[in-house]
Amino acid sequence: MKLFNNKKVEFIPAICPSCKCNLEIDSNFEVAYCSFCGLRCIINDRLNKKQKQNNLDKVISFVERQQNIKREIKRQEEIKLEKQDEENKMFWKKYGYLLIVFLIILFIFIFIMAYYENLGVIMIN
Repeated sequence: MKLFNNKKVEFIPAICPSCKCNLEIDSNFEVAYCSFCGLRCIINDRLNKKQKQNNLDKVISFVERQQNIKREIKRQEEIKLEKQDEENKMFWKKYGYLLIVFLIILFIFIFIMAYYENLGVIMIN
């Protein structure tokens, strides 16, 4: 597991804009106080904004990946249905004529049996 993505870490010194002394930053990293002149500065948290943006990008890319997966699954199902339809068409092309011929022969056989039974040639008890 990679902990760092070989990114350069940028250190920004916390210097008072008024007296150029060091600033003390609170634990929330939201406000900085100058220990010399008492100036209170609100921290523009570029790193957290960038991290939040990165997290948003991660969420968006995750959602896009999920949508792509769903689209791919749907496309695969459509391809499968198309193949089944094609196989059904091939089956009827291949065996449809045989079925028709079989039904015609069956009809002729039944007709002949009924004809000969009426003539009395075939005695069925």
